[in-house]
Amino acid sequence: MKRNILIILLAGMLGWMAHAAAGPLVILGRASDADGVADRAAGAIVCVMEKCASKDQKELTARMAEAGAAETRYIGGAALKAEKRTAEALEKKWGTEKIIAACASALRDAGADEIICYSEDDVTQAYLEDFALKTADAAADPDVRWEKNKQDQYIYQAKTVVNGRDGTETAIPARDTAAELTGEWGQATEPDLPGLPETDGDGFVTGETPYVLSDSEGGVWAYIDGGLRIVITRHKGTKLTWYEADVRRKADADYLHVITPADGKGAQAWEIAQESRAVLAINTDYYHIRKNYKKNTGLIIRGGEIVSEMSGKGSLSGLPSLDTLALDSGGGFEVAAAGELSAETAIAEGKNDVLSFGPMLIRDGRYRILRTGNRTKKEPRTAIGVLEPNHYLIVVAEGRLSESPGMTLTQLGQLMLARGCTDAINLDGGHTSVLIFLGARVNKIGSLDGKSTSSPRTMYELLSIGTAGEEVSFAEGNVKLWQ
Repeated sequence: MKRNILIILLAGMLGWMAHAAAGPLVILGRASDADGVADRAAGAIVCVMEKCASKDQKELTARMAEAGAAETRYIGGAALKAEKRTAEALEKKWGTEKIIAACASALRDAGADEIICYSEDDVTQAYLEDFALKTADAAADPDVRWEKNKQDQYIYQAKTVVNGRDGTETAIPARDTAAELTGEWGQATEPDLPGLPETDGDGFVTGETPYVLSDSEGGVWAYIDGGLRIVITRHKGTKLTWYEADVRRKADADYLHVITPADGKGAQAWEIAQESRAVLAINTDYYHIRKNYKKNTGLIIRGGEIVSEMSGKGSLSGLPSLDTLALDSGGGFEVAAAGELSAETAIAEGKNDVLSFGPMLIRDGRYRILRTGNRTKKEPRTAIGVLEPNHYLIVVAEGRLSESPGMTLTQLGQLMLARGCTDAINLDGGHTSVLIFLGARVNKIGSLDGKSTSSPRTMYELLSIGTAGEEVSFAEGNVKLWQ
């Protein structure tokens, strides 16, 4: 069954455009213009374009805070005397790439549908409305960044520019950013499944015997029973091989959860999967290595028990960022920024497992810009996202191989967006990245020198879904489906 790419792209666009905003982005010409929009500043990020003295900044910040503004930023554009305030002069002084990027950054942070512009000067007012359109276009462009090492942001596009003086609204032309970002990944299609028995309207087998397919040559693997549907496909691009696992479950079927060896010791991934007879399993956040080196593990919950309440920020330019993925038995799938979710809240909400790694790739349909530090390197990757309730996508990219160096996090996020994920997160990669189907390893990993294949790290747990019954043929030992 084909997933219509147009629907996917529109869903992505609508997702980030419909992001719940706390308030508008307010762009003021000068500090003296603040009183004109004070009654509309609640929840807003306020940007003041023209340079002003420190005393004026302090007074204005207090004034905006009293009006309920979330934040006031000073963009620092050159001050112009009244007789020199022309559209051309404003464009030269305020229309620089840096200033546009600064306001675009504020719009991304605000997630605002409205940009309110206000200046008591007619020329400045007209200019600000044009400038707001440029800001909206820049905020939807992942190539526009404010500071090289600034916190990663999500692309965003507002819907309306509002004249703060008379309330006139101008619709912002939608930028088809999703198409720009995801076109190279093409359209996802459901592969042929030979011998598939009768299924219901949701694609689950109606009989008692699960359907199993393992076609290494064709690059398709499937397990479908009455409550779980897993279809894995291998994909090849220019110097890149990756796997996509489309996972669907009925509300009362097995859910995503962490499995561990019975003896609690480290083991190979396939050994853990074989012991539990896990249908599908991937690596987790590998928090154990951080714990061993006495580093911040992030918030870790396993089986409803708190393992670590650490929640501080991880690396902004490196890995992990310690963003979290929270899962529950009802199929809940929630991503959050590092420190956003507390152990107390997670337990109160019935979260069975909370993984900490990251960074988040997509949140609320908004694509994240990941272009700093080693996040731009090509590596073996593992990511998981949600397409809709109880419908997930897992991507595992082969890397450190001459024929497949790996994926960047930018590529990984774009692929998850192309497939329609509303939320997605990066899990540990490199030699931790692994995909196990019915006890056998699907993906391969290259050695650090890229000249041969290598085994994954010793694991202490896997993220799994489904348990195969005795009637299903299950791998024993280190079976590699790519051989």
